[in-house]
Amino acid sequence: MDSERWFNLGIKEVKLNNFEAAKGMFENALKINKEHIEAHEELAMTNLHLGDFNSAIDIYDNLMKINFKQDYKVKKAGLILLSGDPNIAELLFKEVLSDDNSNLDALKGLADSYYKQMKFDQAHEIYDQLINMYPDNSFYWFCKAETYYKAQDHEKSFVAIEKAIELEEAPEYFCFKGDFFIRHESFERALEQYVIAATINPNDAELRVRLGIIYRVLDREKDAINSFDKALKINPFEKDAFINKIEIYEKQGKNPAALALKEKYVRLVPKDLEFGENLVDYYIENKGYARAVELLEILIQEHNDNDLIWAKLSFILFEIEEYERALQTIKKAMIINKKNHDYNLFMKRVEKKIKK
Repeated sequence: MDSERWFNLGIKEVKLNNFEAAKGMFENALKINKEHIEAHEELAMTNLHLGDFNSAIDIYDNLMKINFKQDYKVKKAGLILLSGDPNIAELLFKEVLSDDNSNLDALKGLADSYYKQMKFDQAHEIYDQLINMYPDNSFYWFCKAETYYKAQDHEKSFVAIEKAIELEEAPEYFCFKGDFFIRHESFERALEQYVIAATINPNDAELRVRLGIIYRVLDREKDAINSFDKALKINPFEKDAFINKIEIYEKQGKNPAALALKEKYVRLVPKDLEFGENLVDYYIENKGYARAVELLEILIQEHNDNDLIWAKLSFILFEIEEYERALQTIKKAMIINKKNHDYNLFMKRVEKKIKK
């Protein structure tokens, strides 16, 4: 298979958001043709999606050696900024601007670098420069509003976000305005902004959760639950929606409903080990051993190499006198963690019960 064929397969996987698979395809394309520019570019973006900033930065370094473009340096600087090193990013953006002082991406990146370093005056200067060039760009006004707020100049921040909204009714602008009111404890006014944002973008689960939280602050629990339900309809794995609903039910004394939601979450998201173990411990404390065993078996499917879960399962099985299974599970814990002396002592206790 030639390089182009692997590249095209990778593009198909990217469109399906299968970034791990896409990464392998692009790497195969580059094994065949090390100078396949598009494969390098797509691999960099794929690594970015996977959160591997260092690999993406390395790719842009290689691209600049193969075919130097200022765009590659700008993207490298952006990745360095995202990875948490705004000082280095600032220097790179300045290098680009020294060759081309009208490079918009580099200008915006430099402003972001200043913002991250809390150099708000310098950031303001660049946003003003960008706004002078493009006065109808709502995003620049939005960035200016954020910077003013960080600099504790709330009045100018409010003026800037109003200007951004005047230019474009984007949901994130209304959310920012809503957050502005929340910080000033004007929750009814914040609610108005979030309702507008949710109307514009009704399929944003996180937005629905934040709207629900405002309803909670205003003691409108029925509306809050409705908002959390909408969030879960959009994203069934939205933890904050589960947590808030659980807290409301517990406050209302609806403990069976809260418990059912906790179980539902564990079954949906067994990766959340801490949450699952907390629920298991609740059942153990209340002698709900059968439920504890069932949940531990679900957690084990996701965390098969966690000796503590196997050990906890063994202890419960011992309590309910399922000694053979208790022996099997403590042996599993011992295979994973051979240094835990307590497991060996417990195994001997189980074996004594079996011999009786």
